[in-house]
Amino acid sequence: MRLPFFLSLTILSIATFGQFDYSKESSWYINQGGQDTFLDKRVDVFFVHPTTYCRGRPHNELKIRPTTMKRLEVVERNQVAALEHEGRIFMPHYRQASLASLMNNDTAELKKALDLAYSDVRSAFLHYMREWNNGRPFILASHSQGSRHAFQILEEFVDTTELFKQLVAAFIPGMPMSIQQLALFDSIAICENSAQTGCLVSWMSVDNRGQEVPGEKRYVEINGKLVSANDLDFVCTNPISWTNTEDEKVTGYEKRALYPRVNDDMIRYNRRPLRTYVRGAFVRIEGHDRGTFNGTFGNLHIYDYNLFFGDIQMNVTERIDRYLDALED
Repeated sequence: MRLPFFLSLTILSIATFGQFDYSKESSWYINQGGQDTFLDKRVDVFFVHPTTYCRGRPHNELKIRPTTMKRLEVVERNQVAALEHEGRIFMPHYRQASLASLMNNDTAELKKALDLAYSDVRSAFLHYMREWNNGRPFILASHSQGSRHAFQILEEFVDTTELFKQLVAAFIPGMPMSIQQLALFDSIAICENSAQTGCLVSWMSVDNRGQEVPGEKRYVEINGKLVSANDLDFVCTNPISWTNTEDEKVTGYEKRALYPRVNDDMIRYNRRPLRTYVRGAFVRIEGHDRGTFNGTFGNLHIYDYNLFFGDIQMNVTERIDRYLDALED
């Protein structure tokens, strides 16, 4: 049974945070809550970062390593940057499951690692809501492992609570999204157009060499159990049209796909427009520079934000416009 939202906040206030104390600045990679200069941003963005702990053993990252910080800088430049023009950013550290954990065939150990990671994300979200949100509209955003945890935040705290009214939209790419998962929600659905609010968008990127199904080692959590993604029925957003119609070919515009940024000076875009269509769990892409977007066997997972960077920026603004317009009506 779900606890009422503010009862959960009360319980958290007397409970331990575990590894991270989210009242401390050091427990956040980005926290713009205490800075008045960011209050002119129209919404908040709570961002759950992807896996940046790439050790070969299946366990959680129990302390922040220098290599993790360097990878988080890349996440900030290539993913968070698509949202920061409109949003006050909150991006917590958490005891993420290692890359090896996510590939582990032992589902009991995988579940244990993901549960520990989610416990931190959950604590960070509740602390953000209690200390900094103050009723502001928010976007929940994430990638990959982070999207697993963001989905649980939507399920546990947003879907059937008063927070649903504050949700502009959720951008949670990099994980399989299935009809069975969406059936867990009462209020939240996958977005059907570019202006819909209170909904989620989700996609995984491949080119024409990429896989047709998520693969044997992809699991999603449904009702507290890990289920093989191969047993599910998928739905996927096309981040150019922002629809989820299968096999409908959509052509974008030039200079919207951002080349991966490794420093603050390099900002270059793919010159050709992308051509895309949705099939199953994936949005399939043509027209990208394969020398730059060099996925393994056609899997463009790490570029889920880069490939649609300009489209995401514009769509964030469009959904916020629609959300705020509806408040005035």
